[in-house]
Amino acid sequence: MTEFQKRVVQGLSSLLLGAVSSSVAHAGDAGSSRSWQGFHGGIALGAAHGKASPDSTVSLGSPNYVQPVNIPRVTDALRRSIDGNSFSGSGLAGYDIQRGNLVFGIEADLTLMDFSETTRTRTDYSGLGDSFQVENRLETKFSFSIRPKIGYSFGDTMVHAGIGPVIGRFKYSSRYEDTTANNPDDFFSRTRTAWGVSLNVGVNHAIGNDWYLRGDYVFNHFPNAVDGNSAITATGAPHNSGVKHDSDFDFHTVRVGLMKRF
Repeated sequence: MTEFQKRVVQGLSSLLLGAVSSSVAHAGDAGSSRSWQGFHGGIALGAAHGKASPDSTVSLGSPNYVQPVNIPRVTDALRRSIDGNSFSGSGLAGYDIQRGNLVFGIEADLTLMDFSETTRTRTDYSGLGDSFQVENRLETKFSFSIRPKIGYSFGDTMVHAGIGPVIGRFKYSSRYEDTTANNPDDFFSRTRTAWGVSLNVGVNHAIGNDWYLRGDYVFNHFPNAVDGNSAITATGAPHNSGVKHDSDFDFHTVRVGLMKRF
């Protein structure tokens, strides 16, 4: 994470903590007539951290390209995590119903980001005097979630939590090459739409005329962001080894927003 991104995350976290402190300070106003019922919409900006944790495997071919003694080394390279940071922008819209201090609702969340990270791992083969390299890359640009939520009003401040399905689109590629004379050819690339679960907790504080500030944390988990098969094949020879590409993806976002109730 760059120094600038660290400062952004620290600033957003401070705003979120400030909103939480405000909710505690207004706890005595729980009987306020402030209404959180109705349609609402707005935008939010945030800083995010994404991480893919591959669980890819190498299988024996007939005949093999990757010898059994080297399969653990190749597997380890394929399973190196892919992680990085990104800024995000979100559009939110939903509807809430209030009963006393309890608030129930549903919310749609479209988030755009520019996550694109690559890992490269070069490792020596066992006993061959040669080495191989695995390069994995993952990109994702958006997520869309619909979350039922529940909240509690302290008057001008409301805390909420929500959970629901999320959909995202992922582009994954993996390249395998080595320094032998066999010139192995294995380049796998696939774009995949994946489903997951989205968790959101946040604090909302009214600032007048049905406008309010919002600070929240979003966690999106995609259990099957990558799924596909390829083969490491020697050029001009029948030797090959199969590769099963598999990975989940987690995305953590801290953000602040400006919302309007209609």
